[in-house]
Amino acid sequence: MNEKYPICIPGTPVSVSQMTDDDIREGLMAAGAVIMEGCECGGRFERVDDIVVDTVVDSRHVIVRHLHGLRCSRCGVEALSPESMRTVESRMREKRSSVRFKRLTQAARESGIPV
Repeated sequence: MNEKYPICIPGTPVSVSQMTDDDIREGLMAAGAVIMEGCECGGRFERVDDIVVDTVVDSRHVIVRHLHGLRCSRCGVEALSPESMRTVESRMREKRSSVRFKRLTQAARESGIPV
């Protein structure tokens, strides 16, 4: 055990190998990790749990709160996590109208109105 891990003596210089950013990135990619780049504005992303999506679907107002994702600390741009994206998509599907209308020209022809 002592051969592999020598005893640490205070004041003794220790050599630590330095890894470059490319070495670290290659190791992370080999391990299958997701590498998150910084924002275009130069800020860094932070994980947040308070994203709100406010949109309109088929003239119906849809608000989804308490979503997880990332937010830039400098400019405030937000990105939803995959789980939150699925939540928003399912809420939007719920609000969509199930009634579909035929195109106006096709409906007019069927009723005998010349177009």
